[in-house]
Amino acid sequence: MNTNDIEKAIIRLISDASQRLIENGNHSNAAWTTAIFTDLTKYAYDLNLLVWTKPNELDDTLNGFLYDFVICEGHTPIDIDKVWVAMECEWNLAFDEIKYDFYKLVQSRSMLRVMIFQSRDVKRTTSDLVSILETSQMSMCGDRYLLAGWSDEDGFTFTSHTKT
Repeated sequence: MNTNDIEKAIIRLISDASQRLIENGNHSNAAWTTAIFTDLTKYAYDLNLLVWTKPNELDDTLNGFLYDFVICEGHTPIDIDKVWVAMECEWNLAFDEIKYDFYKLVQSRSMLRVMIFQSRDVKRTTSDLVSILETSQMSMCGDRYLLAGWSDEDGFTFTSHTKT
């Protein structure tokens, strides 16, 4: 298992979940978050990894932990050795709301930081987020991000970026 494989799996899982929801005519932000987090939980459990997030359809015993969704490994759920994924999800169109959640990821020490967001201009929002992480002193050279921007016109656009 490596970060590339995890990133590819996350892209596939988010894409598949969004396709199912579109086919079912479900436009609820909460339903989208639940569907994505449930699929990611199954993926992590299949790899014998730990998950921290709100309870979902697969596991109603889960608890939140710093971020909206975390995939990690350790000896116990509280003895964490490695954080593979830290994820934030913001469906509010206001950039300040997206930026608020994104700053949580900028300071994260995970192998992959994933920001799911909705925007009327995904390209511009993505560019603005990359600018934030590139200029932030909290983000370190080599930090890896996956930006998953949703627009009603184009669906999800995925951008992988490593801080230079």
